Amino acid sequence: MKNNKQKLKGFVAKCRNVFIKDIKILILYMKEDKMELKIIQLITMGLLEVFLMTYVGLGLLGIKTTIVRHLQIGVIYVLGIWITRNLLQLYGLHTLLLCILLIVLIKFIVKIDWQIAIIAVLLGFVILFIGEAIFLQIVIRYLNVNMEKFVTKSSPLFLILHIITHFFLLFSAVLVKFFEIKIINLAGEENDKI
Repeated sequence: MKNNKQKLKGFVAKCRNVFIKDIKILILYMKEDKMELKIIQLITMGLLEVFLMTYVGLGLLGIKTTIVRHLQIGVIYVLGIWITRNLLQLYGLHTLLLCILLIVLIKFIVKIDWQIAIIAVLLGFVILFIGEAIFLQIVIRYLNVNMEKFVTKSSPLFLILHIITHFFLLFSAVLVKFFEIKIINLAGEENDKI
């Protein structure tokens, strides 16, 4: 029993040290303004990410909307990413601002209640963060990916890793689309378009 506690303490200490090292690298690169996104990255990754987040978040609540509305939300959201990350350079704070922006966009474009828009966005972000936390750690540890290269987005490896980290979100979208998985049905007739 005592040996297991010592192993657990050692494992926790090792994880903490690795996490602290990764955070230090992130802070270093944020200070050097290397967190800016290129237009092609915004369009390819940002649009896909917001499309999946809104599709899954709304779908888990039983709300279906048109592709046009998803694209409207996506284009404005990507513009918001560009403004907060490249123009204003609000690293860290940009996630909170983008979450608020997405709530407002869903509220007015999909035309649903504030509470439902908030829940949908939170569901989308939680699923995104869970997927990123799980898959990013697995990819970095098992494939021995250099965190510095990943953060600076200097290689095509970044795009591949970005797609892999969104696997959980993509899997959730498949469940919503083909198996009609819902947490609760809040749709109503006006939101049951597709």
